[in-house]
Amino acid sequence: MEAVVKAARQFIADACESGDASIDAFRAMCRPIIEPIRASMFAAGEIQVEAMTRQMIEWREMCSEEEWRELYALVLTIWPVAVDSPREVCLRLAMDPTTVEQRLLIADGVSNVPDALTMLGRVVADRHVARLVFNDFEENAVTRSLVHSLSSPRDVVADASYAAVEKILRRESADATLADKLGPVEERNLQNPRTFSGPMKHIRP
Repeated sequence: MEAVVKAARQFIADACESGDASIDAFRAMCRPIIEPIRASMFAAGEIQVEAMTRQMIEWREMCSEEEWRELYALVLTIWPVAVDSPREVCLRLAMDPTTVEQRLLIADGVSNVPDALTMLGRVVADRHVARLVFNDFEENAVTRSLVHSLSSPRDVVADASYAAVEKILRRESADATLADKLGPVEERNLQNPRTFSGPMKHIRP
């Protein structure tokens, strides 16, 4: 890391002295420190995983098998780093494999504990209410999709949106300009909203 800091400080000093900072100069500065940057990134990941693993072991020893299976976990994050963070990776490996898919929640844009608890309460409540309201979900694919949407990041009107888009596209013969822009209907990759068959494991409370 020292090499990275030294190179950056030298680049800044040179730019201030010359009054110019070119892209070529920046690239030249970066070339010899690519490996130190990469090493620092791996070290950062390892430090986080080691700390998280120790904490997970401590929590696991506090719980019975059933309590651990019922565990919910929220990863508070922001969009640029919302996928495969060290916390998510550790939790996914440590949580019960039979419940992790529906109980490990990525809280994108949530930055504090009260908001996180509100989100958790909403997710759990939605899962219970959805199964009560749409109680034919076991045999009806459309209803199953609604239940899934009420307890996941998928918008509850996603199916309706797909259906509306498909309906509009099938009217394209009345609008040559739209048809030219979108191409033949049969070549478009639209999800059929009537054939959703997501696994019920994602929507159990």
